[in-house]
Amino acid sequence: MLGTLEDNQKSDWKAHVPTLVHAYNCTQHDSTGYSPYYLMFGRHPRLAIDAFLGLRPDEMHATRSSEYIRKLSDRLDKAYAEATKEAKKSAKKQKRVYDKNVRSSLLHPGDRVLLRNVSIRGKHETGGQNGNGNRISSSANPSQGYPCTRSSVSMHVPAS
Repeated sequence: MLGTLEDNQKSDWKAHVPTLVHAYNCTQHDSTGYSPYYLMFGRHPRLAIDAFLGLRPDEMHATRSSEYIRKLSDRLDKAYAEATKEAKKSAKKQKRVYDKNVRSSLLHPGDRVLLRNVSIRGKHETGGQNGNGNRISSSANPSQGYPCTRSSVSMHVPAS
């Protein structure tokens, strides 16, 4: 959202963060069908434009506090259930899109695979540092190929 700022506003981007966070929290999300504000407070936010247009706030018309709490709880329960359903639906859609583009490789025991990218610093260390390379290891018949994706590779680092 910081990218939406004008060039002259970008130099003082920190001053715009609260406004952008409020806009984000008041915007309905495709993945849940609700705004984070509604999921947090059980009502839509009262915005300046609402007051300007003379729109009345969404009141629950409760006569007692216990009735208000019950109605609020019911609205939040309904919103959470619908948000969960929408999030699952969104996740399935994203998985379908990802699975359409994912490519698998046919790996055989002894094939060289990248286990660690040395250009990335941080917690990407592995046990074997002997420089002989890393190989796929399997006790199955080596004449068979093993289809794999990034998350399903079983690797063996040769001992030093």
